[in-house]
Amino acid sequence: MESSICILVCENLRREIETVLQENPPPGRCCHVVAFDAACHKAPGRSLRLPKLLAELKPAFPAGIHVIGSNCIAGLQQEQAPAGSNVFFHRTAACFALLCNAALIDDLIAHGAHLLSPGWLARSKQNLADWGFDQTTARAFFRECTREFVLLDTGTLPDAAEQLQAFAAYLDRPARRLPVGTEVLGLHLREMLRQGATGDATGSKPDNTVPVARQLADYAMAFDLIARLDRLQNEEQTARAILEIMQILFAPARVI
Repeated sequence: MESSICILVCENLRREIETVLQENPPPGRCCHVVAFDAACHKAPGRSLRLPKLLAELKPAFPAGIHVIGSNCIAGLQQEQAPAGSNVFFHRTAACFALLCNAALIDDLIAHGAHLLSPGWLARSKQNLADWGFDQTTARAFFRECTREFVLLDTGTLPDAAEQLQAFAAYLDRPARRLPVGTEVLGLHLREMLRQGATGDATGSKPDNTVPVARQLADYAMAFDLIARLDRLQNEEQTARAILEIMQILFAPARVI
């Protein structure tokens, strides 16, 4: 019999999580995805809706609720996940690191890139308005601090290229797509659900096997990405995919 669990994630990553679960549903579990409000672009920097959502969902999902986020879920663990709770918090330093290699994220930012997720891009006008920008002030701001916009393209936004082009034109800044897919996110999610099933997740007692599991997840990620090559049809696609895999896994400064 399947157990029902809930995955609470920011609305910016909802499509990616749903895609991963549709393509690789975890055996023996029925996963329900619920999105909370994105808070990384506005004060106070944490979701105002999340505590209420958790209170409503706890009785409905005794098998577990997994909360995924970054600073938007900071401080909620002690309030919402006491010992023995069915709520598991998975907090990352930056949500972008769920999509590809963290070193690549650091390198892009160090070189002046402003990173975008497809979910954020889809709501970019509202996000800029929440920041208090009109076109003139937004252009002035990003001209000072951003060399380029980089979309970490997971393939979940059908018209991502067109929306990115329009966004870049609106702000008068260069932009490019970096295809990352959802494979890396899928491996992270698999490990998060494993932690919940074995009691290793944040809020539970520590487990010395977690570093080993993380290393195994890294190996699994490499093999999963390499397995994508079997589905390619020609040499050009294969070469492009190999370069993408190298960027995701190793974040090289340049590829010769």
